[in-house]
Amino acid sequence: MGIKERLIQRNNKINEETGKAGVWHSVSYHSHFTGYAEYYTPKKNGKGDKIQRVYVGEYYRQELSHTQRTLLLLLYAVLFFGGAVACIWGACIPVESNWTWYVNLPEALTLPCIFWTFLALVSYLCAAQEMKKGAYRFAIRGVRTGALLSGICLMSSAAATAVFVSLNQNNYDPRELLSMGLLFAAGLSMLVIHLGERQIQYTVLENDTPQPPSGTIL
Repeated sequence: MGIKERLIQRNNKINEETGKAGVWHSVSYHSHFTGYAEYYTPKKNGKGDKIQRVYVGEYYRQELSHTQRTLLLLLYAVLFFGGAVACIWGACIPVESNWTWYVNLPEALTLPCIFWTFLALVSYLCAAQEMKKGAYRFAIRGVRTGALLSGICLMSSAAATAVFVSLNQNNYDPRELLSMGLLFAAGLSMLVIHLGERQIQYTVLENDTPQPPSGTIL
């Protein structure tokens, strides 16, 4: 069975489990439009229907003043880009530890985690203070989880470099200490983002927009 057929089977299964046979599209579609009510209206030319959507889900409001929010966004941006630069710098120093598998492995795992954090952080920086459910899931949860995983991988790389240095006490390049320090600083920056975001309070706000009579909430 090919990938396309498997995806169709998976979508059909979710379709049956959720009871949304008339509106089921795909996992990514429903994740993006979560909280929306979807319904169909006739096209102007009378040929078929077109999809209409209205947001009826809850909103998530960040309980910060405008000044606090601005400072928080600035802090996250500085920590992330500072950590990313430190990560790249530390991993690119031409020393033997950076060519060792148990150092390279967590370094390689860091790349997708940092990229995920970057995408979530861009969404976070552009989001309104009152966010829809989809934006909250991608931006807030993405920043928290992405920063945590990035920090763990970077700290693991720094620890692996420390192991390499301890195993080669009489024959190591002093720049390996610089690499270890940069990786540690990068990991610390990411973990500060994670811990900081976990302290932010969000209030769930009900949406007064009525659901269309023929609509189905995604």
